[in-house]
Amino acid sequence: MTSTETSSLILHGRRRASIRLRDGVVLLAADGVQRRIPLASIERIDVHGPKGRRLAVGLTGDESVAYHLRCRSAPAVHEFA
Repeated sequence: MTSTETSSLILHGRRRASIRLRDGVVLLAADGVQRRIPLASIERIDVHGPKGRRLAVGLTGDESVAYHLRCRSAPAVHEFA
């Protein structure tokens, strides 16, 4: 079992995008923007797209906000989710 306190899970996407789980925070880097998303703020994580190679991180709140990351490896997307 992987602990969120010491995890170094990382998923690399296209165009230098990446998502990483570290110390109870999801770090999302895409389009030149770095986001720190606390795990408590995440409502859902979905895998979808062609052959299951797209990860969607949906946030809690009144407005529907989701961040997407496309990856070449479907198994890596499923493992991260």
